[in-house]
Amino acid sequence: TCWTKVLASHGDSTLATAALSELCHDYYEPVVAFIRYSERDPESARDLAHAFFAHVLDGHAFDKADPNRGRFRSYLLGAVKHFLAAHRVKANRLKRGGDAEVMPLDAPDMDPPHPSGSPEDAFDRRWATTVLDRALDALKAECDDSGYTTVFQHIRPWLMGDASHGDQAKLAEQLQIEPNTLKRHVSRLRKRYRHCVREEVARTLASPAQTEEEMRSLLAVPQKK
Repeated sequence: TCWTKVLASHGDSTLATAALSELCHDYYEPVVAFIRYSERDPESARDLAHAFFAHVLDGHAFDKADPNRGRFRSYLLGAVKHFLAAHRVKANRLKRGGDAEVMPLDAPDMDPPHPSGSPEDAFDRRWATTVLDRALDALKAECDDSGYTTVFQHIRPWLMGDASHGDQAKLAEQLQIEPNTLKRHVSRLRKRYRHCVREEVARTLASPAQTEEEMRSLLAVPQKK
């Protein structure tokens, strides 16, 4: 789980560094989405995200992390907020001292890149997308291992809600299989996808008992308008 990786990241061992690196890679985009609410320039937002994860990798930012607090998602968001607050203080200090011309993160003339919702909504939206993408990658790996790569590639639109039911007859003809056989493939992969999503959600929690609540939170994430 993510918390297992967090606990494994304590210390300066090679395994600890590897665990931190994987966490940073997995949840980079939600952090960028949150920072974009205070950074007008996308490149500046990514620079700050890089700085945050460099801070995580170079120090011991997760050493006091407590799995009993629940969701890794909430802990990570809190860590980002703390980092940005410290960055804001440093930027304002430099600006007052004249050492550098730095625009504070809360400058009033910034045009927010996402006019609707909150920074937390943006973080949760990207978090949900990350979870779903990782679940889809896990399902693809299963299909690759079992020789169903082609079937997965063609059925993927139904898993993502990008295809209508009427298209199945054409696809069955293209794959040279019976429509009912294709229907069974679609049904089976949908079930496996839901299972993969649940497993991915469970990875971010301290206890399996929290999975149902987190699944509901995932489905309730406000969509960007």
